[in-house]
Amino acid sequence: MRCSRCWAAVLLAIGIVAASPATAATDNAYWLVGKWLCHSESAVLAHPRIRGGQREQLARAQSDGTSTFARKPDGSIALDTSYRTDAGRTGEYKDTYTFDPSRGLWTWTSKKSNDPGFLELATAAPWTDPVWAFEGALIDERTSRLGEPLRMVFVHLNDASYERDFQQYIADGKWATYSRQNCARLEPVAATQ
Repeated sequence: MRCSRCWAAVLLAIGIVAASPATAATDNAYWLVGKWLCHSESAVLAHPRIRGGQREQLARAQSDGTSTFARKPDGSIALDTSYRTDAGRTGEYKDTYTFDPSRGLWTWTSKKSNDPGFLELATAAPWTDPVWAFEGALIDERTSRLGEPLRMVFVHLNDASYERDFQQYIADGKWATYSRQNCARLEPVAATQ
């Protein structure tokens, strides 16, 4: 059975369903603005149908890099990340976080330079708790097909660090983390944020 909440998140992202509005005073999203040093660990998981209903870790990878969140004049947040893996490969990706005040939702989109044609798209309510969870799907832009459900979860650890998990939907409302990023702030929060 597919994740019905994931499809609801995609519908919210494209404006079919409405959500309650929020105020900037209660939203912590702009706390991310600045430069961060990040360490990531990823596990490649086999699909449960491959291993008789059990997920199995196939490989592990690590990377280190920097992530820079910048607030744009329109209120959106741009994230530029560059990294180097433990195997010496380099890469980058660009994310955008856009808030729609009429729907009270943030929309996250991510494109990776090494994976052209694919877009990660998810939505979340404003960040008012220590955990900020986006749910959506991977989209093949060449065919406009929705792919597997996905979830990205920020966890505010303290004033100078956060954790971000990327998760795959398994079944029965359960998710598996396939990548975890731990980040520490490299520069102080600007007074205007």
